[in-house]
Amino acid sequence: MKNILIVGGTGMVGEALQKLLNAKHYRVGILTRSRNSPRVGIKYFQWNPGENYVDPEAIKFADIIVNLSGENVAGGRWTEKRKKAISQSRVQSNEILIEACATEKKWPEVYLSAGGMNYYGDRGDELLSESSGKGKTGFLPDSCALWESAVRQWEEYEVRTAQFRMGIVLSNKAGALPKLAMSIPWGIAPYFGHGRQWVSWIHVQDMASIFLHAIQNGQIRGIYNAASPDPRTNKEFMKILLKKMSRKALILSVPSWALEIILGEMSETVLSSVKLDISNIQNSGFKFKYPTLPRALDQLFDEKQ
Repeated sequence: MKNILIVGGTGMVGEALQKLLNAKHYRVGILTRSRNSPRVGIKYFQWNPGENYVDPEAIKFADIIVNLSGENVAGGRWTEKRKKAISQSRVQSNEILIEACATEKKWPEVYLSAGGMNYYGDRGDELLSESSGKGKTGFLPDSCALWESAVRQWEEYEVRTAQFRMGIVLSNKAGALPKLAMSIPWGIAPYFGHGRQWVSWIHVQDMASIFLHAIQNGQIRGIYNAASPDPRTNKEFMKILLKKMSRKALILSVPSWALEIILGEMSETVLSSVKLDISNIQNSGFKFKYPTLPRALDQLFDEKQ
């Protein structure tokens, strides 16, 4: 059984992937900056991207690397300093890992990486395949393109490489869903701007399963959209969420101008419309466990209770 090294493995997707890989009897290692309490069956390795340090034992361990690291795009207002950190964090992690592998003269068989659907920018009702091209305006399309270019360097070393342009990952523990649900108990269900922008989303367990699918399927290489087959408009999403929470609330718009004042440039993360075509990942044989929004929310709220 292969050794899987997860970089950034203590985050939301990383936690779900750890559990899934353990259940499938893979040997799992986590490359982390923090000193978490170790879990049974998980090996922990230290790294410090700021000092270009990776524990050599992590490289020796890794048959497959899954890189989920990177600065949280929605973790705070986009100052120039923060934008630089967002752009460079994923580029830097690739460079550090490549340098570490070259030093140890040990390359993984497979390198998988998380990317973002914001590569496409704000595209209205257009159904976006992997060949639809980068968005022409906005900070995030340029950043996503930089990340993808950095990941392609692995191909020069004959490493099978795949990247996933992920939709909004839904979890009841972290990420967008708890924030979207936060005001509903207070009687308000907000949507953003006109509410007609498309939201491409994916259940956290399905996202973890896509990474497992890519590990097991040698034909998976290149770029893939990773979202459910049930995209919804922002306003539809909030109506379904409100119904699943069994609450009464006013469905109100937060105007675009207000979001731009509150969030600044970061408002593009909630106002952009991205409707992903996920035919390629489906045609590769992947089956979604939570293909519809109502089914995904049912599971997430049942698990929380």
